Amino acid sequence: MKLVLVEWNDTYEMEAGWHALEDAKKWKPYTCCSVGYLLVEHDDHIVICADSGVNDNTEVGRVQAIPRSCINKVVKLEKGLYV
Repeated sequence: MKLVLVEWNDTYEMEAGWHALEDAKKWKPYTCCSVGYLLVEHDDHIVICADSGVNDNTEVGRVQAIPRSCINKVVKLEKGLYV
């Protein structure tokens, strides 16, 4: 499994309550980074996981499916300790 850093745009929600229309128009998605093992690449999304089993890699944890339309870049990182 390749270890990757994914920079992607996530939704960003204003706190509950009333807001000025002009302030709301300025709101933007939040750019964030996720690091994990690349499990699979599909045409419309990728799947990464943050954790994998040490002994046999048959179980994974903290799995994320990230739509390609939200991804800015994917950077391959150096090999992980247990892969």
